[in-house]
Amino acid sequence: ISTLRDFFTHTYIPAGPVDQHIRLLSRTVGVDRIVDEMLFACRHTAEIPWLLPGVSPTNREIKVIVVVVASFSAGHITRQSLYWDQAGVLVQVGLLDPGLVPVSKAAKGY
Repeated sequence: ISTLRDFFTHTYIPAGPVDQHIRLLSRTVGVDRIVDEMLFACRHTAEIPWLLPGVSPTNREIKVIVVVVASFSAGHITRQSLYWDQAGVLVQVGLLDPGLVPVSKAAKGY
């Protein structure tokens, strides 16, 4: 777990807004897999290469749930997948008309 945390802290996440933060919402641990549900939040004041590659800062707030699935074998990460609502992110930064994206009442609460 610490290797995965180090990867995200020092390699994957460093580029981006200074106020970005990640809050762990839930973690499910299996024999060979960890699934984390996290809330990523920031003001888009710097490029975020992994989330909005090539998009200039919009100075808008971003809040998005990110799910990370990491699989392990012999103590090494063998696969990692990240999932998030990209349309929701694009709406938040003003690059997609919210009228084009159906949103349930439940999804508005995060």
